[in-house]
Order: sequence, then C-alpha cells, then structure tokens
Amino acid sequence: MGNLQVIKTEPVICKAGGDCMSKFIYSFGIILFGLSLGYMIQIMVRRERIRLPIDIDALRILLQRMALLLLNPVAVVGAIWVVSLKNATLVALPLSDFLHFWPAAR
Repeated sequence: MGNLQVIKTEPVICKAGGDCMSKFIYSFGIILFGLSLGYMIQIMVRRERIRLPIDIDALRILLQRMALLLLNPVAVVGAIWVVSLKNATLVALPLSDFLHFWPAAR
C-alpha cells in the first residue's frame, strides 16, 4: 500500500459567473452528438445508403460490451475515487477486466 496516495480535494462550488454551466452543456452536447450519430448511421444502413462490414445488431452488441467492460470501469474510478494514475497497474485494471471477460461474453 506504499504506492497509493490520498489526495484531499475541495467540493466544487459553482459561483456566479463561473463556468459550471458551460461544462454541463459541453458534456450534454457530447452525449447528444453520440446518440444522434448512432441513429443517423442506423437510418442510413436501413435505407441502404451505406454498408457496414458487420451486421448492425452485431455492431450494437460489440459497442455495448465495450462500454460495459472498458468505459464503465474507467468512468466509475474517475467519478468516485480520486486516484493518482502514476502507477501503471492502476491504469491497466480496466483493460485487464476487459480482456478477462471479453471471451466469456461472446
């Protein structure tokens, strides 16, 4: 446990004239852009304007697995814990989880 460091942080307080709302709008915009792009690709595939090298249902399942096994662990660690990522083993934990469960999820 000698490698772990405790970092004390202060709560984020939005003051008048602060940029808290712009951060929220930016994050919300990224989510809306991703959803819009996904629906647009689905519509284009159904109308046969584009052809994907993989079936749309297989692509959906692949993206769901990647989100659950790779992105969620990183997001949880970033949202709940304040972790110093100087230690390479902490950075590799979500990747090892992804590689461990990926063949079993097929």
